[in-house]
Amino acid sequence: MLVLLLAALLSLSLSPLARAAEFAPTAYYNVNPYDDTVLGAGLSWRGQWNHTEVDLGYSTAQSEARGRFHYWNDVGLGARGGFDLQVFHEVQARSDLVPLIQHGFYEGHTGGIITAYRRLGYHEVGMVSLISDRVWPLPARGNLIATERDRVYSLRLAYQRDTREDRFNPRTGGRTEVAATQAARVFGGTRSYLVSTLHWTRYQALGERGALAWRLHTAATAGGLPEQRRLGLPGAGVRGYDFVTAEDRVNDPGTFVTVANAEVRLPVLPRENISLGMLGTLMHLQVAAFADVGTARQAGSSWIVRGGVGLGVRAPLVALGRVPMIVRLDVAQGLTRTGRLSTYVLLTAPELF
Repeated sequence: MLVLLLAALLSLSLSPLARAAEFAPTAYYNVNPYDDTVLGAGLSWRGQWNHTEVDLGYSTAQSEARGRFHYWNDVGLGARGGFDLQVFHEVQARSDLVPLIQHGFYEGHTGGIITAYRRLGYHEVGMVSLISDRVWPLPARGNLIATERDRVYSLRLAYQRDTREDRFNPRTGGRTEVAATQAARVFGGTRSYLVSTLHWTRYQALGERGALAWRLHTAATAGGLPEQRRLGLPGAGVRGYDFVTAEDRVNDPGTFVTVANAEVRLPVLPRENISLGMLGTLMHLQVAAFADVGTARQAGSSWIVRGGVGLGVRAPLVALGRVPMIVRLDVAQGLTRTGRLSTYVLLTAPELF
């Protein structure tokens, strides 16, 4: 895998576009219950129409290398179309939202994704992706759910419309994405299933720098998904619940989950773009109050409903002067019998919503 990453890096660095690009070092890190900590470094370079990122790291618990490679070309398929290539060998979270300490839905995998996309109109993009995943067998460790060895080949079709005026601090506009992923038992694949999703967000400005954010997320599945890829209300965005509670997972072949979120974000600091020296630039600091509610269908056509409320902090920053990210801290309380006080710490770009 590392040889493949380095070969891809070398081939692109020899191209005329890469030679004309702007180079920048980056940090590569990951924290998960299998690797404990992955630390490493990366390099990114951006040309006029293309962008390349390569990251290499080392797992402190497994004494193994980890890495990923990402290249996209915005005009690789003509004036209105491009392509995106990803290669990975790492452990990643399988959920939208992962609570601190409550580990569960992680997956170690090696593979790649190639995506072709075409701009259909103003702010609109259509995409088709071919995905190859070799899933590692991971033993149970603490709250880490054990995963079996799998080989998953899938096709993903998606439509996206994005009218946010700022992807890291949206205050107006919104984003809509409709997608369907079909995995098939071809070329030695071990899984066959269908996943359909609808993701909708909207933003409304509050005062000069605040915002009201709305999110609706719906997903439906059919077929034999791996355990770590099954739907669940905690992973879909209902905060305040334990990820590994079987009652909040949906385990029958046909599943359906819908989650709604509302969040108010208000500024704390009197000004924006505060320099943190070598650490980068803090774009601003916000406090957030949120409410989540979701419903899921379980085996036997029964339904469960969960809700949670909480407070949080949002700190969009440009780390090391070049790497945009959002530091996100949430504390949420589940409102039903199985609810608990949960803490979430995430670095996301962009946010969950």
